[in-house]
Amino acid sequence: MISDSSVITTAPHLYKSLPYDPFRDLQAVSLAVVVPMWLVVHPSVPASSVAELVAAAKSRRDPMAYASSGNGSIHHITMELFKSDTGVNFTHVPFKGAGQSVPAMIAGDVQLGFIGYPAAAGAIKSGKLRVLAFSMARRSNLTPEVPTVAETVAPGFDMAAPLGVFVAARTPREIVARLGRAVSAAVTSPEVAERMAGIGMEPAGTTPEEYEKLLRAEFERFGSLISRIGMHLD
Repeated sequence: MISDSSVITTAPHLYKSLPYDPFRDLQAVSLAVVVPMWLVVHPSVPASSVAELVAAAKSRRDPMAYASSGNGSIHHITMELFKSDTGVNFTHVPFKGAGQSVPAMIAGDVQLGFIGYPAAAGAIKSGKLRVLAFSMARRSNLTPEVPTVAETVAPGFDMAAPLGVFVAARTPREIVARLGRAVSAAVTSPEVAERMAGIGMEPAGTTPEEYEKLLRAEFERFGSLISRIGMHLD
């Protein structure tokens, strides 16, 4: 299975019951890529920086609407964390993926959101959306001029969507290790790394043991975060 890590790290905290146990039923193979996000706003929003966005949001009586690619998505959780860390209020409008949310932002139906670079690159370059900040703790090589949320309004802010490979728990360890080596070799090859960088994705490539350790740490981190922001989906 190829999936973002939310099947392990966030879903168990968002749903009261799941048809699987994330650490009992699945084995981690390798973290393949990390997909960061950019905070963008519609040009009508009176803010050219993330600090100005926070100030504008706090001065409004009615909250601006923000888009996500769905309830419980990384975009949803990231914006709720941003709200919690900065003390602002925005209204959540969930969509079914970036194919719906980005056009809605371009049209001005919603004013802002955290989105991946591939979905918004054209709109950013054409001025249909304004980019204010990067979601990870250090700046992106793709947009080095764009500051991070952490260095501007919320120290310690560091969010991205990890995409990894999993197998069923009973898969023999030697097969898991072989798959892990193959995934790592593929995503770190120069050709793949170059293509990934061009669309805002960062190749990772880990051993199964490294990925499982990361997943367990992120499970605890997101559990604490989701509890703090009070998010539940059932």
